[in-house]
Amino acid sequence: MASDEVVSAERAQRLRERAERERRARIAAEEILEQKSRELFQLNQQLERLVAERARALNLTLENISQGILMLGSDGYPHVQNRRAAELLELSEAQSVEAAVASLLSLHTANADGRFETTRPSGRVLEVCIAPLGDGGTVLTLTDISDVKSREAELRAASAVAQAASEAKSRFLSTMSHEMRTPLNGVIGSLDLLSELTLTRDQKFYVDTALKASEALLVQISDVLDFSKLDAGKLEMASAPLSLERLIGEVAQILRPQATRQGNVIAVRVAPAVPEFVLGDEGRLRQVLLNLVGNAVKFTVDGSITISAECVGAVGDRPQIEVCVIDSGAGIPDDKIGLLFQEFAMLDTSFSRKVEGTGLGLAIAKRLIGAMGGTIGVTSRVGEGSRFWFRITAAVATNSVSAGAAAAPMPNQMAPLRVLLVDDNGTNRLIGSRMLEAAGHRVETATDGFSAVEKVAQGSFDVVLMDISMPGMDGIEATGRIKGLAGVRRPLPIIALTANALAGDRERFLAAGMADYLTKPLRRAELEAALARVTRASQPVALAS
Repeated sequence: MASDEVVSAERAQRLRERAERERRARIAAEEILEQKSRELFQLNQQLERLVAERARALNLTLENISQGILMLGSDGYPHVQNRRAAELLELSEAQSVEAAVASLLSLHTANADGRFETTRPSGRVLEVCIAPLGDGGTVLTLTDISDVKSREAELRAASAVAQAASEAKSRFLSTMSHEMRTPLNGVIGSLDLLSELTLTRDQKFYVDTALKASEALLVQISDVLDFSKLDAGKLEMASAPLSLERLIGEVAQILRPQATRQGNVIAVRVAPAVPEFVLGDEGRLRQVLLNLVGNAVKFTVDGSITISAECVGAVGDRPQIEVCVIDSGAGIPDDKIGLLFQEFAMLDTSFSRKVEGTGLGLAIAKRLIGAMGGTIGVTSRVGEGSRFWFRITAAVATNSVSAGAAAAPMPNQMAPLRVLLVDDNGTNRLIGSRMLEAAGHRVETATDGFSAVEKVAQGSFDVVLMDISMPGMDGIEATGRIKGLAGVRRPLPIIALTANALAGDRERFLAAGMADYLTKPLRRAELEAALARVTRASQPVALAS
């Protein structure tokens, strides 16, 4: 009995202990739950404050940005909008935001990027950007681009003014070219014809001096015109086989008399590795060389000028050729080197400067070499001379004559021609006629386009020399009418004569049906070469003696 009582007492004790443990566990759990509840409450309060702060920041941002913001629900109703949106939409008192937005969206179709432009009643231009939301809603961003549009309009107006100024400059240069070259044509043509007569030593000296002065003036005019072409980006580069060694030799020969008068010696050195023929623009390379060597001659007295060419590398199978002009002149100060290739820049701008010029020669040379894909530069030391150089990369030519450029017959090999010379200037008609007659050709003249068309219709000519700028009917219109005459027995070659020599002239004249193009002042050799070129195909009939 006593044993059973002991067992019962122990069991009861265990139950009490278990109950106590459970009570303590409940108390601990309640304390933990209360603690976590307090922490959760604090965290919730922090989140609410953070959300409120972010909302205030967002509202502050929306109300202070320059763009209008509208957030539309899937039903199209604006749930969020800022004050700037209402300002940009220019709402009337009777108009709601949703009505204005619906009207805005109904009048315009957005581009692929969701953007379009609209003009408000006040004239304000808005750019509207539409961005879809995942829940079917939409965000509209309104940006006032009135100032941008205004600036664009101003830029277009300024561009139009600049274009008009450029065209006016081209017209002015064209007119000045014509007005200066026309009298030069008479001067140089007369001197050229005079130089072929039997003259005394003094007479020949004066004629040669006048010719050199006229040619120098023509170079200055050509510099200004070439600069205009380059400035307009309308100067095209030719590509034909040429011999650098022959070209350098010709330049040296042209300038050797002037160099000799100043006590200078010109030497030419072409390295054996330089290809015999390369592809390039011979006329433009000659222009660059004449400028560089001419400057060396002008600024050197009792010294030497050396023109050299050598290969300094290659790009693929195309050699890189460096041409140098080295003189023993006075040299160039370091503070003047930077001015050399600038437009209209001259090292000596005083009234007492010894060498004349436009200050365009080296600038033109730099642009020409740049157009060929090359580089140009100079090194110089005062008292030791200067070294001007340029480098070009040129393809090697397989032969010396390009297609269709076979050598023209010499003037004395050409059969006499029946020539119609058309020019409104009496001096030009006289000089041109004398040049042609001196070569054995029979010449008839016309004073304008109307007379030229009439004479071609009534007569028989082998070639027409057609002036471009003439009153009443210009040379281009006259050419078109001559080409349309039914009575012309065969294609009649017409050579354009112009004193303008501006960018695009040659292409314009050839498109009008002309066979060739000569610029004034005319040289007898150039005139005869052009006659030979255009009459080869037409096979003119020789005149009876």
